[in-house]
Amino acid sequence: CLKGFDLKVKCIIVDFHSTGGDKVTYRNELKNTGIDWGLNQDELIFTSDAREQWEVEVPYEDLMGLYRIANVFIMPSRSESYSLITQEAGLSKCVVVLNQDFAPFRDIFGSNAIYRQYSSNIGFNGMDGNVNTAYGPGDAYPEERATYEKNYHKDTAGLILDQLRNNKNLALSIFLRKYRNLDYVFEHELEPLFLEEN
Repeated sequence: CLKGFDLKVKCIIVDFHSTGGDKVTYRNELKNTGIDWGLNQDELIFTSDAREQWEVEVPYEDLMGLYRIANVFIMPSRSESYSLITQEAGLSKCVVVLNQDFAPFRDIFGSNAIYRQYSSNIGFNGMDGNVNTAYGPGDAYPEERATYEKNYHKDTAGLILDQLRNNKNLALSIFLRKYRNLDYVFEHELEPLFLEEN
């Protein structure tokens, strides 16, 4: 849905320890879902496929590097209670999107994230129970439910976009990474000088 706002998107999923059986099947299902939703193979990256040394785990230093280049971190987990990776993403100044339906997230992170509904394996009060999110009315036909869900995720993309554009600290970080990196400076500032001499 962020692509609908003319943004370039790379979705990186850290999926260590997923080298066999049902985990591979699940990863393939996720890839197909991403493609169905409009991502191409260059935009949907699973770390276990990206580098041989990441097939089983991503070293901490590499993970920190991913945080440094990321703008958005989404944790839709239904069960990740005291999420250290979410805290690391927040410390790395990513826009953080969390599962509103999962009570521990609301308790741990307070109002300092974007909250969206992704269901939960515990009740709203943090006790036993389940929360099953339905996008749209329960009596909607399947194609209507799909439209409600798509619109819900477009709204989520709009909330993310607002942060990317209006959070000055984040906007400056994105600007510096985009226009003050070595490749950009060489290509736009130094290389033209060499071409002019020739």
